[in-house]
Amino acid sequence: MYAYSMNFRILRDPGSEGGGGAAPGGAAGAQGGTGAAAGGQGAGQAAGQGSAAPEYLSKADFESFRNELTSHLSRLSRPEPSEGRSSGGDKGKQGDPKFPELADFDFKKPGEIQRYEDAKADYYEWRREQKSAERDREKSEKEAPQRAAREHAGRLKEYRKENPDFDADMSKAGGIHVLNEVQTAIYSSKNSPAIVHYLAKNKSEAQELNFIAESEGMDAVRERLGEIAATIRAEKQLAEANAKAAKDRPPRQSMRGPVADSKNNPSKEERYRRYQDA
Repeated sequence: MYAYSMNFRILRDPGSEGGGGAAPGGAAGAQGGTGAAAGGQGAGQAAGQGSAAPEYLSKADFESFRNELTSHLSRLSRPEPSEGRSSGGDKGKQGDPKFPELADFDFKKPGEIQRYEDAKADYYEWRREQKSAERDREKSEKEAPQRAAREHAGRLKEYRKENPDFDADMSKAGGIHVLNEVQTAIYSSKNSPAIVHYLAKNKSEAQELNFIAESEGMDAVRERLGEIAATIRAEKQLAEANAKAAKDRPPRQSMRGPVADSKNNPSKEERYRRYQDA
């Protein structure tokens, strides 16, 4: 007889392993409906206890049930999988540690239990590190808009000094309407003041950024901001080159011939004085 802690009993069939024949006799008495019909010792005991004699399982059924129960207890011993992660035998990211499987350990060998406990401890330590990193990421994402706005304000002070028309252009634009995520992406760029100035003078670009954010995602928005920054640099380089060329350009000259002036057409007195000096 094998006893389990789940409030039920499983009895093997003694006859399946070559045991004595008393137990089957008792079972027959229980199935016959009266204790006198069986006449055996097993039937007499069943009648005396006032309950039916136990039914016996075959060895094959018992082994099948034991394997199923072992598998069930193994699943209960695993930790509950957390959101976004897999545990136990479930599939997870390649290279991620997994909760140790009971089937991977031979507990008959010395030290195997300790190896199993160490494997569990390593797994739980890894899970704590993952949760801590996840909390740090969530905190960083939550603080990203405020941090980006502070950094943008610092860059804007220097940009105003080099671009005195910034405030006038912003006032003329009357505000730029972009999504919060787009604004954070703009402020996170090292060229944020120039991009804001550009959007103030090209308001259709702001609407395009909103459309890209909703249709393609923020990675596409950041890619488009990089293109805008490249356009701003190209326009600045062209303006500087034109200014330098205008500065170095020689003054315009008339092609209509010599200009009459007092030096080229001296008066009679001037010609006489030059003659006397010579």
